[in-house]
Amino acid sequence: MTSRVRGVLPLLLVLFINALGYGLLFFQKQENRWEIIQYGIAVSVLILISFLVIQLASMGDPYLFLIVSLLLSVGIMMQLRLGMKNGRHQFYWFVVSIVVFFISYFVYRAVKVWDSLGIYYVAASVALFMGTLLLGKSVNGARNWIKVGGFSFQPSELIKILYIFALACFFTNEYIENNKNIITRMYGAKNGRQLIIAAVVYINLGFLVLQKEWGLALLFFAIYFCLLYVYGTNLLFVLANLALAAGGGWMGYRTMHHIQERVEIWLHPFADPWGDGHQIVQSMVAIGSGGFTGSGIGMGRPGAIPEHNSDFIFASICEEMGILGGMAIIMLFFMFVYRGFKISLSVTNLFHKVVALGITTMYGFQTFIIIGGVIKFIPLTGITLPFISYGGSSLLTSFMALGILQAISSRKEDLSDDI
Repeated sequence: MTSRVRGVLPLLLVLFINALGYGLLFFQKQENRWEIIQYGIAVSVLILISFLVIQLASMGDPYLFLIVSLLLSVGIMMQLRLGMKNGRHQFYWFVVSIVVFFISYFVYRAVKVWDSLGIYYVAASVALFMGTLLLGKSVNGARNWIKVGGFSFQPSELIKILYIFALACFFTNEYIENNKNIITRMYGAKNGRQLIIAAVVYINLGFLVLQKEWGLALLFFAIYFCLLYVYGTNLLFVLANLALAAGGGWMGYRTMHHIQERVEIWLHPFADPWGDGHQIVQSMVAIGSGGFTGSGIGMGRPGAIPEHNSDFIFASICEEMGILGGMAIIMLFFMFVYRGFKISLSVTNLFHKVVALGITTMYGFQTFIIIGGVIKFIPLTGITLPFISYGGSSLLTSFMALGILQAISSRKEDLSDDI
């Protein structure tokens, strides 16, 4: 069976799940039921057209987009179920994100100097951080939003991509060799490269700590540690970074009240179930009430969960689609990460390898951090579940990163069609 025929079967599964999910919403909703059907058809048509373009233009791994399409479909379905206004907005952001996906793909393919712009990625990140600190507003204790007119966005979402590109530049030996500086002259190319990378990482972490974005700080360090473990050359340096991060986390816990509060809520949520522990308690109650099969789409009470369409969207899904539905979401992310790893292994260019692995680990760790917090496996942090949580800036940058990963997959040497 050819790869194109094999790619059609997952597409049919995505379209079937769309028809099933939006059909159930149609019968459960008393208002706006026809509008829901219209959105369901529009989402399915956009997915079908995009898939055909990817296949006919030979744009690399088709399974990446299909996996994301299923996650996105569930996300829009849940947003429409939780509130038509947010559902409409999420659909509009999806339309824009599809355009951004294809633009990112073609721009990444066309430009040949990505691996020589390391200092510019760092400078752009610092500028965005400074802009956030000076002009941003605080939401849930973190200063991470900038509002322009009626539009709000999170600069940190774009910084994630710049951060990965910067690390990819500095992990590429050729970049260091072609850009001699005082550090590499003093310590040699190998040690100098590691020190430069560490400096870039801890500059980013420092700004995130100033913004009180500890969830993103954990994500940034996890990406760095994974890349350092794979592409680093000194085990002691890897262990030193791990010890430094552990020490920084401990100092943060000892000196910052809001971190102590989050850890206390994680350990003892039922000590104050109607106060500080309300979010995690309601999350666990919702997941438990859904059981294995869920109450059914449109038949639960996810409105009782705080931030049910963003930070706690996974709890809303588990309540109505059951623990089995939640496990299906997790498995989709596992498959996405698996495909990302295969892409990273299949390309020969080191810069593309590091970018592919960085983007893949970004999605993987981000998913682990937010789902781990929602199910009380780790302390809760306020980051989004990729492609599912409500939010325009998150969806746009997620599709931008997907477009880049799609472009790298089109450079593959040997990539199996097996999911």
